[in-house]
Amino acid sequence: MSLTPHDLALIQEAGTPDDRKYAKRIYPIRKRGNFLLCTILLGNVLVNSTTTILLDTLISGILAVAGATFAIVIFGEIIPQAVCSRHGLKIGSKTIILTRIFMIITSPVAFPLSKILDCILGEEVGSTYTRDQMSALLKHTQTTDIEDQQYHMGVVVEHDNSSEKDPKARAVGIVTLEDIIEEMIQEEIIDETDVFTDNRGKVRNMLSQAPNFSAFIRQTETSDDTTKISAQMKVAILQFLSTCT
Repeated sequence: MSLTPHDLALIQEAGTPDDRKYAKRIYPIRKRGNFLLCTILLGNVLVNSTTTILLDTLISGILAVAGATFAIVIFGEIIPQAVCSRHGLKIGSKTIILTRIFMIITSPVAFPLSKILDCILGEEVGSTYTRDQMSALLKHTQTTDIEDQQYHMGVVVEHDNSSEKDPKARAVGIVTLEDIIEEMIQEEIIDETDVFTDNRGKVRNMLSQAPNFSAFIRQTETSDDTTKISAQMKVAILQFLSTCT
């Protein structure tokens, strides 16, 4: 429940291959948020009540209350919250069949309740941020080393952990002011100095292929061309063409 349908849709588009697979399995169930919520709460109450009754039959008095409280807090709250907060996507995907079974079992009660909630509350709304909240979020998540040290660029490094003894790091790009402007305008700036348009795919930039002036430079006075150009004029024309292409 900590991941909204919007979050799962983003993971399916931009997550790792495993996360995309997990999100794809969870998304159809998570879309029915109120039905899932009612199922989880009914199951939670059922387990807690059953635990209390069983302990009361085995141990009466204050020990039953303490034992039930301890079992519910440790095994029903702390451990699930601690584990699922870090691996919720994977656990939710692996237990999706169990979730469907519980939804079917509790459907006589959970489904009508979910429909009532749908009518009262309407469609589920994902997390939204105000302008000030978004600004504060960016300040907390930004890389301050570049600003503090007054760097003009940052190197993006990809770590290869295939070898545990000797992990390797490979530079895959550089973040410059041009990259920041590209993100602001949502356009790709490709100039004649870019050799590759994509450093990962090694897609060559056709604009980076400078014009070939070798034939022009090799022109000699004995050339068959009808137009004769002096050496000084050649240098001037070559400089002009080199700076304007």
